[in-house]
Amino acid sequence: MDVLVRLADRAIRRLCAPPGLGLVLVMVAFAATPPMALRVAGHVAGATGLALLIASWQAPRRDLRKSTLWARLGAEADALTRLVSGSIVQAKLAKTLQTRLLWHAERVAALAVALWAASLLAGMPPFVRG
Repeated sequence: MDVLVRLADRAIRRLCAPPGLGLVLVMVAFAATPPMALRVAGHVAGATGLALLIASWQAPRRDLRKSTLWARLGAEADALTRLVSGSIVQAKLAKTLQTRLLWHAERVAALAVALWAASLLAGMPPFVRG
């Protein structure tokens, strides 16, 4: 099982890399106005978290035999399907993927909330911040 979790995490992190790069580039582009940079980065993180939630909702319903995760299993997937039926392996893989997608979505949502809170604090006048 540890192999499935590790492979699922790696696949999810590879999919989250482009939005992460986009988040950093947006913050650099809006560096002149920090509240705007933080707010827009929060929106990018929120959209990424929403995409992860939707993917986790769809994971049990998808055929994962044509996915990157199944390809990464390689020879292990063939050996597993010989030992037990393919539907059992598919269900276990889908459940693992769903769990890990939700775990990553929680972290991205926390990042989005932190960025939005920081944008509110950065946008306040100095006399309000104390």
